[in-house]
Amino acid sequence: MAASSSTSRMAQQWPGGRPPVSDFSENVFIDLRVFGPKTEHTTAAEGSSQNKKGKEKEVVQEEGSENHKGKESEEVPIAMFKVEKASACHGSYVINRKLINQTWSGDGPLSFDLHDFKPEAIPLLIQFLYRFRLNDPEPTTNEQDILDAATNRVHLWCLGDYLGMPALQDQAIAHLDLFARGTKSVMVGLWRTQQKYIWENTQEGYKLREYMIQALLTTVNKSTASELRSGLDIGVLNEMIKQTTAHLGGKDWLPLKAYFLDNKSQRN
Repeated sequence: MAASSSTSRMAQQWPGGRPPVSDFSENVFIDLRVFGPKTEHTTAAEGSSQNKKGKEKEVVQEEGSENHKGKESEEVPIAMFKVEKASACHGSYVINRKLINQTWSGDGPLSFDLHDFKPEAIPLLIQFLYRFRLNDPEPTTNEQDILDAATNRVHLWCLGDYLGMPALQDQAIAHLDLFARGTKSVMVGLWRTQQKYIWENTQEGYKLREYMIQALLTTVNKSTASELRSGLDIGVLNEMIKQTTAHLGGKDWLPLKAYFLDNKSQRN
């Protein structure tokens, strides 16, 4: 039974059931180096932050992952985490593409750089790389702790997008749903603090963006709307109205406009 379960998980992560790796037996670790928000010299996370599609996205990711020379090499990571090379290459085709043919030469450790992600999300990534699943969230009634945990899942979803790990993204969404159902205010807090990050790291139709819109629509009222109005991007609002209108069979959801828009000129 264990072998069957392992094969099933592997098949979900890698078409054909096996990742194209040369050797899982080597006991080599790599450094996941986490940097702050991207600057003009940052390339490592451009595939995520610019939301390139198809081959264009893959090229940017590959170039960003393989090229850390010049001014970028002068950046100082804000955090570093170690993970076994074999597990990292097994779990992410992006990491695999960069590192699988590299061997440790004694001249510094192998590394993979991550830009514009919260360091607190990386232990969750490593947990998934080793176990192919996330542990259930720790139970708590502290709203700030729940908001922090939900924020980490937002960054985890974007990590999954950047690293080509759809199964990780699905589990990140599942955790967000647990938080939202257990504490209604968490979605308001998440929108207030993470809306810009989410919109910069997703495109129309991305599961994270769609989930966040739907979750907010189920909790919105005059009180929460007044808290969010000043920070809600007009483009986000228009998308929310468009999505809700389609959901209601073409009928405009006027309360949403009334809650968020102060003058009629903004509605178009």
